[in-house]
Amino acid sequence: MRLSDAVDEIKARVDIVETISRYIDLRRAGRHYKALCPFHSEKTPSFVVNQERQFFHCFGCGVGGDVITFVMKYEDLDFPSAVKKLGETIGIEIEDTGGNKRSSGLKDALLRMHRIATDFFVQQLRESDEGRRYFKRRGLSEETIRYFHLGYAPSGGDVLYHHLRAEGFTEEQILMSGLCKKTDSGRVMDTFRRRVIFPIQNIRGEVIAFGGRTLSEEQLGPKYLNSAESLIFKKSHEIFGLYQAKEEIKKRGYAVLVEGYMDVLVAYQYGIRNAIAPLGTALTEAQVRRMKTLTDKVLVLFDSDEPGVKATKRAMGLLCREGIITKAVTLPQGEDPDSFLRNSGIERLKAIISEAKGIVDFYFSVGTDRDSTIRELVEITSSVKDPIKKGEMVKALSERTGLSEGFIIEALRRQKGGVNNKTRGYRIEREVPVVVPDEEKTLLGIAVSFQNQKDSIMERVGPEMFEDPMVREIFLKIYQEDNLNEVLDGEEMSFVSSVVMSLNIDKNEVEKTVNDCVQKLYRRHFQRRLQSLQRAIKEAEVTNDHKGLQELQIQLMNLLKEGKRDGFL
Repeated sequence: MRLSDAVDEIKARVDIVETISRYIDLRRAGRHYKALCPFHSEKTPSFVVNQERQFFHCFGCGVGGDVITFVMKYEDLDFPSAVKKLGETIGIEIEDTGGNKRSSGLKDALLRMHRIATDFFVQQLRESDEGRRYFKRRGLSEETIRYFHLGYAPSGGDVLYHHLRAEGFTEEQILMSGLCKKTDSGRVMDTFRRRVIFPIQNIRGEVIAFGGRTLSEEQLGPKYLNSAESLIFKKSHEIFGLYQAKEEIKKRGYAVLVEGYMDVLVAYQYGIRNAIAPLGTALTEAQVRRMKTLTDKVLVLFDSDEPGVKATKRAMGLLCREGIITKAVTLPQGEDPDSFLRNSGIERLKAIISEAKGIVDFYFSVGTDRDSTIRELVEITSSVKDPIKKGEMVKALSERTGLSEGFIIEALRRQKGGVNNKTRGYRIEREVPVVVPDEEKTLLGIAVSFQNQKDSIMERVGPEMFEDPMVREIFLKIYQEDNLNEVLDGEEMSFVSSVVMSLNIDKNEVEKTVNDCVQKLYRRHFQRRLQSLQRAIKEAEVTNDHKGLQELQIQLMNLLKEGKRDGFL
């Protein structure tokens, strides 16, 4: 069966309550089912499943979607893999193209190759005095070394290559893994030579790459070296230590973001079991989205030097934009988490963490110019997607600066900019709603829950009529594709699930509700167009642009006629 047909079959035959009950303990609560959320730590159940609409939503962390979304998030699967897994439960087999079969076979080979390479590096460490001395000098215990499967790559040029060849892998497969590379002379060499090795695992615990560090500052080559990207490894998507930390992150309700491998390992050894790190580069949006599946709170604990402060500011900004509550800790000058823990101990670090600052206070604590700091924070706030978190940042910025919330909101609007109405170059500013209009949410909920209404809504309502950017973007996507999981990102799917779960409508009232909402949408759209034109006319009057003013007045007269015709005036 084709993938698209399988999705329809799954939605028709797979019950979301029955499926989720295999993973967590669902209890009936009125018309719905509730449970403790598996995606974040909580004491009171806020995870709700609506059997009638076949959707789930957590009112604590915001994650939500349909049965396919749940399996994707719980098992960390991509969309086709989740569909295939659910298809197996109802006895349907998903067709693979020849290319997909080849990719699947290569992926399995690469994963097996990395398991073998991990065992190889671990064994080499047992036999290497040099490797063991390095980890001892850095203060790592045998338990930490074993838990993270740390290893050692010998100095011989092709030792791992010959080991993998003896295990039955072809030269082509080995080169595609990134574990070895071919020199200009045509010789195949090991990527990692005379380095201590840090296995990089995905969230399921599969080793997908390695990081290697030189044993001394004098050794030639880069200090840290990561595997090249491959079919199973995308550097910008993965986070070191996430597999080991995921349960502790859920338990504590937040993650501790540090800079490097050793910071994670030493933090673990001192009892901070929820520490994670990007892979030697700046934090990426993909890594933030991966964190967001586990928590909506992150403590940033980077180095105290100037690059560390810059990295902290950038990470906090990125986390805030994605709706994650973030705080940061400033360590004493010259310290990083690794050195601070070994020199000062866990109790001293806990005391510093208790004084962690939110993004507004942290920016002001490290900023040298008040105006530039305010501008930076306004830019970050303007790009925060969650309206509630955006409102909280506005309040915090107002309290810290003494500027009124109204002034900051106006600055956000100016930061957001406007849309060109193509009339003599005038820019008509568009209001950014803090709260999504009820009629927009209702139409979205109906379009998702009652498929027979979707086309009718789309025919009557254009995307430009939706005031909320999120709703507008979602409508554009679902108009083009029925499978929500393929076109919506995590935040959009969470928003949809929230709307669907809160939709309280009788089946017999659906058509009347659609008509009422469409009428309200037309009226609001008319008012926005009217206000925009009025603002543009005032601007043209101030600048004495008589030709532009005349054109705008003609548009206004036509709009007023339209409003009278449709009963809006």
